Formats: sequence, structure tokens, C-alpha cells
Amino acid sequence: MRKLPSVSVSFFYCKYQDTERNTFLAVARGILSQLLHQDETLLPYLYEKASKSGQTGLTSNTLAKELLITSVKNCKKLYVVLDGIDECDREERKEIVNVFEDISESFSPDDADSFRCMFVSQDDSLARKDFSKMVLLKVTERDVEKDIRTYAAAWSAKIQSKFELTAERQKFIEDSITAKAEGKPHCLNR
Repeated sequence: MRKLPSVSVSFFYCKYQDTERNTFLAVARGILSQLLHQDETLLPYLYEKASKSGQTGLTSNTLAKELLITSVKNCKKLYVVLDGIDECDREERKEIVNVFEDISESFSPDDADSFRCMFVSQDDSLARKDFSKMVLLKVTERDVEKDIRTYAAAWSAKIQSKFELTAERQKFIEDSITAKAEGKPHCLNR
């Protein structure tokens, strides 16, 4: 995505039971930091807001939302990827989803392509409720099977080379990794 011309890209990965990685404020801080690195013209605005807030750090959801909206609107075209969103507590996930939905809905139909946000999550009943307004793209095991096999082949070849294993042993390692990734048992007695 970063290779796309004239597009700013921000990523954030949420992590279960890590308050630095699983709250709306953590997501907002991460995205704002990346946007600032991509566009230093945001600095005076962010500095002024921080100075007037009286906060020593970004601790207010309300201020974080305001800063995100203004910063996103400042981008000509922005793509945001929020991965592991299911790692957040339900209330935090709802807050994250609601803020990014609000941002998306704030664009006129003519400017709708200026902002895209992709949430990556496990598929469960709560996620379906939280993401009910969004387009769903379900990725299944079958969709990533070839990617897993390619990854396993590359790493098993490195292992083969390092330990001078036979081609048969390298193929066994590749098959074992692929089977394990697919949740299938694989015999390790070879």
C-alpha cells in the first residue's frame, strides 16, 4: 500500500491485554504519530491543541477523536489498517469502530475515496454486530493456503541450506509447517 502514489498509509496492530495496544487512545496515538511523520505540517495544529488541553499526554478520548478527524481530513488520500481489533475489549472496539465510521461518514460522496479503513478481526458474533455497517471480506484458510505453502517452502529451504538437509527432509519440513498452519496434525517421525 505504501507504494501507491499520493496515498498516506497508517497501520496499527492491537494486542490482547496490552493497554498500550488495545484501547482507542492507543490506536489514536499510533495513527496520529504516523500521520505526523508523513506530514509535518500537522505539528503546529497538534502542538496548539496539546498546549491548550492542559494534558501532559493524550489521555482524552474526546480530544483524540478531534485530533484524528482533523488530521485525517488534512490528508489528500489516507488508508488505515487496524489489525487485531478483536484483541480489544468490547467497549474499546466499539469506540474504535464508531470513531472511524464517523470519520468515514464525514466525507462527501465525491470525496469518499479520500479515506479508507480496513479492520482485521476474527469472525465472531460480536464482531459481526460491531462491523454491521461495513463491507465484509472474509478470508478463509483456503484463501491463504498458497501463501502459507510459499512461506513454508522459503523457510524450509533456508533450514535445509543451513543444516545441509536432504531435499526429502526439506520437503517434510515444508509439509509439516503447512499442515500445522492449517490446523492439521502431521506426523513428525520422519
